[in-house]
Amino acid sequence: MPSPTETGLETPEHGWTMFNGLAQRKSRGRFRISGPNPNGPILIEPNSLSEPEEDMAAVLVAVELCRDLGNSEAFTPLVSGETASGREIDRA
Repeated sequence: MPSPTETGLETPEHGWTMFNGLAQRKSRGRFRISGPNPNGPILIEPNSLSEPEEDMAAVLVAVELCRDLGNSEAFTPLVSGETASGREIDRA
């Protein structure tokens, strides 16, 4: 995620951030031992975006959920507005 300096965004002196992540993504990687020695190096193949359509759709839903929560009535006393709101998500 780029920093405010990298994006040119003006950030407030005080604020909070809400992040999300996929706990059960469709893409699957694997860990393997590199040879006959079980204490040898482990080979890691993350395969992070092998199922990009499904994983990106889930990420977009998670981002919308964070935005909805952050802009909900419960957070009204804490929120004056989104600093880095981005754009509306077009899921058509």
